[in-house]
Amino acid sequence: MDKASEHQFTELHVKVPCCDGETSLNDLQYDWCAGFARFSIEILNPSSENINHCMNKLEEKLFCSIKKVVAYY
Repeated sequence: MDKASEHQFTELHVKVPCCDGETSLNDLQYDWCAGFARFSIEILNPSSENINHCMNKLEEKLFCSIKKVVAYY
């Protein structure tokens, strides 16, 4: 994380000590759902039946895939 932070998280490739392999910080399995982003969109109290439809529409408009990270406060 410190190395990625030094480069404003533009380079997420890391060498992992468990198997001496290479991966991305995005592909690691975190205890809680996490992500690295240049921006975030927050939706307060979304209805569960519309969230997937809204995410699909956002991906179309942004021309990229997005990841839902549920935050509990």
